Order: sequence, then structure tokens, then C-alpha cells
Amino acid sequence: MNGRIKNWFWKGALLGLVVLLATSCERPLKLQVVLDRDEAVQEGATVYVDAVDAGEVTDVGEEGGERVAELTIRDKEARARLCVGAVRVKEPGKIQIKTDTVEEGARPLPHGARVPTTSKIEYLITKYSAKSTLVAVLIAVAVVVVLWLVFRSLVGTVGMILCVVLASILTHAVNPYLTPMVEHAMESLGPPPQVESSPSPSEPESTPPPDSGSTPSTSSIVKKFEHTVIEVINERPSPVVVSWCAVFLVLFIVLNLVLGKVSRVWRK
Repeated sequence: MNGRIKNWFWKGALLGLVVLLATSCERPLKLQVVLDRDEAVQEGATVYVDAVDAGEVTDVGEEGGERVAELTIRDKEARARLCVGAVRVKEPGKIQIKTDTVEEGARPLPHGARVPTTSKIEYLITKYSAKSTLVAVLIAVAVVVVLWLVFRSLVGTVGMILCVVLASILTHAVNPYLTPMVEHAMESLGPPPQVESSPSPSEPESTPPPDSGSTPSTSSIVKKFEHTVIEVINERPSPVVVSWCAVFLVLFIVLNLVLGKVSRVWRK
């Protein structure tokens, strides 16, 4: 009899533990953000995580002399993405949290954590400041300069400016639909090859004092260049920027060819 009671006791304890774990996993995540005094964010407002409805504002009050909004994140996928490094991008009357600035391996945000707020410009600079992304932009700019020299005689300066404006507008409209395809294609390529820098020579390099006014040595310049190249190789550029540059270049070429053909027909 006692064995049966013990058996039922352990089964009940195990069942309670399972229920407790399941309940804790499904528990909404409570976070906080600091609001400006003039922000029109009220209780009940929707909270977006990566542009997806993930919860709502459950309270707006004062804390430590600051206006603070308490957020309740109910979406399970959004809770999994909310790790240290996530930021709230300031938008009028809206709570928008972005997680694409979170580094790999970052720990999840604990309950009650305060999500830092940043402006849209600061967020874009942080998001697209990777050297590989900057290299992609520089390559696109160099190609545009070459195309400008090639097509200038065909459509003239005014025509070139018109093509740039039209290509920019069309790219801005089309790019959101093409970016997921570019991102999927980049993911299918797998992670970029990891390249390590070459070992430094055994000879100690004399470093001039900061006030000496001497120029950097050739070896230090070469090392910095090597480090930059390796950093570019070891990370992929932003798919948004790659998609934007590719679409813009294609549209720029097509518009120049069409405008050049129209110009020749018009002259005849």
C-alpha cells in the first residue's frame, strides 16, 4: 500500500513539474522601453518585433524620472529572437523592435529587461556598417561611374540624371520583394570561407612614440590592409544592400538603353 502511495506521489510530482515547465515556456516575456515625453504611445498599443505583431503595451508610467512603457511579448517566435543586442527603432506612435542587429550566440533577454532605443539613422548605420557591405556599395558606385562615362554620350547629362532618379524610385519599390530571394540564395551558398591572418614575423617591430610625427611603416599598412580583406571575406554583405545595388544597376542600364534608343528615334 505504501509503495502504491509513493508511486502515485512521484507520478503527481512529475506531472506537476511538466505542467510547470510548459507554463513557464509559454509565459509572455515582459520588457521595458524608455519613451520620450512627447511620444504618443498609450496602453494597448501594438508591439512589433521585426515588423510582426508580437504583443502589446500593457502599462505606461513613470520610473526614475523617465517615462517607461511595459511591453508584453506573447508571440513565441518573437520571444526566441529577442536577445541581447535587440533595439527599439524610434517611430512616431509605434513600438518597433528590431533583432537583425543581434550577434550570433547572444543570450536571450531576461524578463523585465530594458530594450535600448535608437533612431532610424543610427539603426541603419549599425545594420549596414559591416565592411563587406561597404565594399559591395563601393563596387556598385564604381560600376555606376563606369556606366556613366559609357552612356553619357548616348543620352547626355540630363538623361543620365533622369535615369538615376527613375532607377532609384523603381528600385525602392521593387527591392522589398526581391530581398527575400537574395537572402535565400545567399543562405544556400552556406557560410563564407573562414580565412585567418598570416602569422606575424618573429622580429619585434619598433613602434614610434605617438608624438614623434613619423609616418606608419609599410608593414603596419600591409597588416591593416590584410586584416580588412580577411574581415570582408569572413562575413557576407547585407542581402538588402546587395539586392538594392543589383536591381539599381540593372534598371540603370535598361533605362539608359531605352532612353538612348528613344533619343535616336527622336533625332531622326
